[in-house]
Amino acid sequence: MRRLLLILLSLIPLVAQAQDDYGLYMQEAGEASLLWRGRIDTGYDFLYNGTPYWESPDFRSGVIGYNGRDYAGVNLNIDAYANQVLVRPQSQHQAMLLNRDEVEYLLIGQHKFIYPRRTYGQAIPEGFCEVLFDGRAKLLMQVTKTLREDPEGRRRSEAGYDGQYHYGIANIFIREVRYYYVSASGEVKQLRRRGDILKFYKDRRKDIRRHVSALETGRYFDLGQYALCVLQYVEEGR
Repeated sequence: MRRLLLILLSLIPLVAQAQDDYGLYMQEAGEASLLWRGRIDTGYDFLYNGTPYWESPDFRSGVIGYNGRDYAGVNLNIDAYANQVLVRPQSQHQAMLLNRDEVEYLLIGQHKFIYPRRTYGQAIPEGFCEVLFDGRAKLLMQVTKTLREDPEGRRRSEAGYDGQYHYGIANIFIREVRYYYVSASGEVKQLRRRGDILKFYKDRRKDIRRHVSALETGRYFDLGQYALCVLQYVEEGR
């Protein structure tokens, strides 16, 4: 009984701190307080290599469409392991987790992100997507992270992260990238090889191959670059 009492007493400062943090969030947020009604992100309390975030742990200022409203000048990041959008006030270190079902879009720099389950349902697995091409057809890139054990450092190249690497740490976040083509009629197709996108343009296949081949002189496009070139050629003539 005494041990339980001691545990409960030890939690009081933590609860008080959480309440203070939430109050600061609400005070700073003002009209954007809807963004700060989620859960405080507790991060990851273990050592790891790579990063669970889309690209890096750094938050960047952007625009978010959330629950029917647009919010500009918000510090944003995407946790690609937990499939969550995080927002962080300017004066705070901790971030808040948003309800991903209410996220309509993100604009971070020149990059636009969406939560495809809102539009395409189960056709695309759980996770956020970057919109690489947005015309009559769309090209989406999905980045997800998985946690793996790699104490010997053999999977470093799979992390897709240029940050500092620590040898001897067992955990590593591995980056997985998938590409999806969405036709003008809304058909969703995962692109696994370059020829998959050509199936949607059978009557122009020869011209497309000739065009991409001319652009690839001295280099080789990966799947995402190839699909983007195809759509730019078909829809924009370039």
